[in-house]
Amino acid sequence: MLCATAEGVSIITETIFENRLQIYKDLQEAGLEIKFSNSVIEVVGTSYFKGHYYQACDLRHGAALALLALVSDGVSMIEHFEYVERGYEDFIKKMTSLGAEIQII
Repeated sequence: MLCATAEGVSIITETIFENRLQIYKDLQEAGLEIKFSNSVIEVVGTSYFKGHYYQACDLRHGAALALLALVSDGVSMIEHFEYVERGYEDFIKKMTSLGAEIQII
């Protein structure tokens, strides 16, 4: 997520688990300019993301989506957020203590 908000172009190469890069689709939906080829992602940083409906597919994906939602304008919804709740202790409490507005529906 950090490279998504950084100025310029970032390149990420996944050498172990190709499916970890599946978040690129969600980043595109949020408004990020991103190219994906084989196991390499090229990201052009931006300062604007729009809220969207997402589906987490695992712990890391869900946590990245939560961070994406926190920097996005508007409302974001994350289905299967239970991955994050099970994987990180008091995630919602910690995020709300930082000023996030999170509701579990």
